[in-house]
Amino acid sequence: MKTLKTTQDYINKVENNTQIVAVVFTQFNAHCNRCAKAIEVLKSIKKPAIPIFEFSAPQDAYPLNQLEINTVPTLVIFKNGKQQAEISGVDPGRMQKFYNEMIHVNY
Repeated sequence: MKTLKTTQDYINKVENNTQIVAVVFTQFNAHCNRCAKAIEVLKSIKKPAIPIFEFSAPQDAYPLNQLEINTVPTLVIFKNGKQQAEISGVDPGRMQKFYNEMIHVNY
């Protein structure tokens, strides 16, 4: 899993991408147990079919406002730079199941 460190990284890897990608949004500069567990579960996926990125953003970051994300962790699947599906604030097991389901829908 790669980390998107800036809004420009997000734009380059997600909005300007013609591929299918997944982004897990986490809380910036704060310890969030759900976020840490979600990252741990998603990192454990060997050779992910859909690339996964982490974006740890401040509350006022462009992607959070643009996508109207109010809860972390949130996993969003993008296709051709457009949001296709998301799951928010759930346990990591359900997040991994959602990710696996999205692989089957998009491939």
